[in-house]
Amino acid sequence: MLLVDPIAAPPTVTVLSDPEGGAYQTVTRVQLGKPLRIPSPVDFDLDTSIFL
Repeated sequence: MLLVDPIAAPPTVTVLSDPEGGAYQTVTRVQLGKPLRIPSPVDFDLDTSIFL
C-alpha cells in the first residue's frame, strides 16, 4: 500500500509491505521529495518529488 500524506509535518510518503496474517510487517517512510524503494513484487525506486 502506498500512502502520500501532504499535510504531515513534514509531508511524507509511506509504503506498507509484506502482508502477513492481516497486517503489514514492513513500513518504510520518507520525506516527500526523497526516493522511496517499492519492494517486490513491484521492485521499483519511486521518485517522490512527483508529488510536490
